Formats: sequence, structure tokens, C-alpha cells
Amino acid sequence: MSQVRRSLGAGLDGVDSGSEDLVAFLIACTDYMRASLDRLHAQDHRLHECLQPFVGPDDEDAQAKLDALDERLRRSEASLETFVAARNALEAAGPAGQPAFVAAGREFLDVFLNILRASQHSTEDIEQREFGQEQWDYISGITEESIATEDALFQRVSELAPAGAEPASFPPIRPPRPIPKD
Repeated sequence: MSQVRRSLGAGLDGVDSGSEDLVAFLIACTDYMRASLDRLHAQDHRLHECLQPFVGPDDEDAQAKLDALDERLRRSEASLETFVAARNALEAAGPAGQPAFVAAGREFLDVFLNILRASQHSTEDIEQREFGQEQWDYISGITEESIATEDALFQRVSELAPAGAEPASFPPIRPPRPIPKD
């Protein structure tokens, strides 16, 4: 996702108004981000569900972390919804819709990056203490279908990327966090 996010940012910065190819690329980036974030949002909902039993009524710190998780999730879902609406408007308008999409895309990336910065493992202490492999398997919800979908969407972004916005030119930021073993 970090590669496509940065590829999208490069595409937004290099907007060539009037280009049908760029419209297709921006739509492909949005489709990938939507699929990935829908999966991550579902994971966060399951994470909250799994964390809730470990938060006692008097544990204000843990409750504040759950409340923050819920708020970030609400903001992220709302931002994604607005971004997808801008994608749909771009698809309908074609190149003439690029300026509005660029503004919406930049707003989406700003919200997305601020939410990521704010959520750097805020509930990690509870997760490490209480979760085993069973919880992580449930939370991830990753299926062969979800992997295939994201792979196909990533390939579409890669095929349509203009010079300087290819996802492969943006290596992953860091490897995924290891899942604890029982």
C-alpha cells in the first residue's frame, strides 16, 4: 500500500490535464487504495472487538486507546468515502475532472498520513500481552481472494503508471510487523 500511496502522490503532483492515460492511472490507484483500506478497516473493527474484553471499566488509559482507535477508523472511513466519490466523479468527467480529483486526492493523502502517524501501534501493549495466533488469524481476515484482488489491482496500477510514478520506484517503507507466536 505504501508503494501505491506514493505512486498516487507522484501522479497527483505530475498531473497533465487532458490526459486520458492519467485518468485511468488515478482511477486504478484509487481502486487499489479502496480495496486495501476496506481490508484494513475491517481488520481494525476486528481488532477493536478483540481488544474490548481486555479493557476493564476502570482502565481509563486502555479505554482512551480504544476511543482513539475508533475515532481514527471513523475519520479514515469517511475520508476514503469522499475519495471514492471523487474517483467516481473523475471517471464520469474524464480529464476535465482532474483538478477536482487532485484536490480530493491531496486531502485524502493528508488525512491518511496523519491517521497513520497517530496510530503507530497505540494498543500494542495490550495486543502483545493478550493476543495469541488465534486472535491474529481472526483479525487479519486475509484470504486467497483478498490477496488475488490486491495483486490484480497493484498490477493495474503498475501497468498504467506514468514515468516517475511507477510503484516499483517506491520500495516498501518497512517490512510488516511480525505476528507473535503462541
